[in-house]
Amino acid sequence: MNQVTITGELIERSALRYTPAAVAVLDLKVLHSESVDQAGVSRMVKFEMPVVAMGDLALMWQSAVLGQILKVEGFLAAARQNSPRLVLHAKRIGVSSNV
Repeated sequence: MNQVTITGELIERSALRYTPAAVAVLDLKVLHSESVDQAGVSRMVKFEMPVVAMGDLALMWQSAVLGQILKVEGFLAAARQNSPRLVLHAKRIGVSSNV
């Protein structure tokens, strides 16, 4: 099953754009940072995750403030057909108090 939930700081928000079929699209980037235990050793994990929101979700978040901590739920898919780059396609976005 392809379900992903990530929490992180909103570090980038593009201008709202539309597909040829007139569907709103918003590209975001979230910075995730946390300490995790792996094989009994603490490891710092830090990465940027590209996120795409479409339709009403894109319209709702087009004025999101950089620096907000977001919880994004969705699925991973290629950025474009035949692209090796993955993007988190948001199904839900909310403001989180956790990092």
